[in-house]
Amino acid sequence: MPRAVISNGLPVLQKPTMPDDNNDNNSALGVLILAGGQSQRMGMDKALLPFKQRTFLECIVDQCVCLSRHIAISIGRDQQQSLKGRFESCVEFGQVTWIEDEYQNKGPLAGMTAGLKALEPVCRYAFVIGCDVPIVKHELAEELLRIAQQHDCRAVTPVDGQRTFGMTAVYRTDSWPTANELVHQNRLRVSLLAEQLSATKVELKALRTFDPKLESFLNINHPQAYRQFMASQGYDVDSDLIVRLSDSAR
Repeated sequence: MPRAVISNGLPVLQKPTMPDDNNDNNSALGVLILAGGQSQRMGMDKALLPFKQRTFLECIVDQCVCLSRHIAISIGRDQQQSLKGRFESCVEFGQVTWIEDEYQNKGPLAGMTAGLKALEPVCRYAFVIGCDVPIVKHELAEELLRIAQQHDCRAVTPVDGQRTFGMTAVYRTDSWPTANELVHQNRLRVSLLAEQLSATKVELKALRTFDPKLESFLNINHPQAYRQFMASQGYDVDSDLIVRLSDSAR
C-alpha cells in the first residue's frame, strides 16, 4: 500500500507493528477519545448525537476496538452519569477505561493530560480523537502510528497549509506532562502541544490513501454541520431535533 509523505520529505518504509496482547509497552497503541467538552455550539452532548441508530460515541468505540484493547474516554465531572453511567455496562464498552478530566472547563488539553497519563503504563503511543468524529478509519491511525514508530516521534499530526490537526493524531503517552504544563499556563490550543513536542507533520492530502474522503477529520460542532454530515451519509435529521439543538446552542 502507498505510504503517506511526511511534510519534511522523509520517506517512511516500514510497516507498523500493531498492538496485541503479547506486545510490550514500547509497541502498544492505545486510543484516547476526548468526550469532556461542553458542546455549547451544538446544544447537546456531541457524544450522544444519533447516527445509524446509535450514538456518535458508540460508533467511535466500535471502530476503535480493532486498533487496541486499551481505550480511554476522558469525560468531565458532570458527565459521570450521562456518559459513563449510560455506557459502562454495555458489552462493547467492556475494555473502556473512563477518565475524569483533572481540570474542568479547560478544553481538549485537559482531557489529553488525564488520558495520556492514564494510558502511559500500558501504551507507548495513543491515537487521540474527538467524540464528534463518528467515522474513524483505522488504516489512518495505523499509518500515523507507523510514522511515529519509524522516527520515534513524540507526536505525529496531520496538517493542511497552516492548520494543524491536533486531534485525529498520534502522541507518545509520556508527553502528558507537557500538556499538563500548557494547561497550567492556560495556553489551551492543542496545536501548541504539537509545537512543544516538535511533532512530525504529515500533509493531509497524503492521507487520502487511508481515508479517501478524510472523514476522520470532520468537525461537527454545530447543528448545521450535523445536518450536513447526516445528509452526506444519506440520512435525514428530524427537523424538531435541529430546532431543539439550535435553541439550546450558545
